[in-house]
Amino acid sequence: MTTLYPAHDYKGWTASSIGEEKHFNPRLAGKTESEYVDIMNNLHLPNPKMMDVAIPANLACGQPPTL
Repeated sequence: MTTLYPAHDYKGWTASSIGEEKHFNPRLAGKTESEYVDIMNNLHLPNPKMMDVAIPANLACGQPPTL
């Protein structure tokens, strides 16, 4: 089981699973991928701070780039 540590915790949960998120997260529960994308796009949220650092780190499994 993959353990998730949600960045926005509104229920007092410190950790979750993908199954729990798919079942209990109101933006995911019972939604198709396209419905989720529509929901998120229509929120008009700004990009998270340091996204330009986080995405490459996540793609590299958290390892710093080799020079």
